[in-house]
Amino acid sequence: ASIYQTIDHQAVVDDAGAITVTTTITKEHRAEAPDQFAYVNNVDYIRFYVPLGSTLLRATGFQQPADQLFRPPSDIESKDSDLESISGPQTIDQSTGTTISRELGHTVFGNWMQVQPGSKSIATITYTLPFKIMIPEAQGVSWLTLWGKQSQEVDAYSLLVQRQSGKKNTI
Repeated sequence: ASIYQTIDHQAVVDDAGAITVTTTITKEHRAEAPDQFAYVNNVDYIRFYVPLGSTLLRATGFQQPADQLFRPPSDIESKDSDLESISGPQTIDQSTGTTISRELGHTVFGNWMQVQPGSKSIATITYTLPFKIMIPEAQGVSWLTLWGKQSQEVDAYSLLVQRQSGKKNTI
């Protein structure tokens, strides 16, 4: 309840119809010092489900928790077969620490975000989509004149944002 979050999503279409998306998440930790349960470092593992085949360009502002906070799995623990059935292989982008995988028919970019009480953290991810928006080239017709109209002359672009169940204070 003490974390206030803003999500800014921008999709830029270049002259060739290629789409570059930048999403910025800003988190502000507004807990008061007397609240012993809320006045602690807030740690989130955030995943971006994007169209399958999207390519990561940049990821900034993410911060992985210290290694000593994780324990390695024991020899008797095994991978979850249900989770493996919906997930593909994972790779880690070495320059950003972002995990790249496939899940439920999407490319998934995942990384850690932290915010200390009384502070603000900003993380940004930039990626290209695996398709292009086709813009008509007829003289006098621009994609702005077609925007919002039901037309066969321009492709569609949509965005679905889903928050975690119970998450409040998101703009």
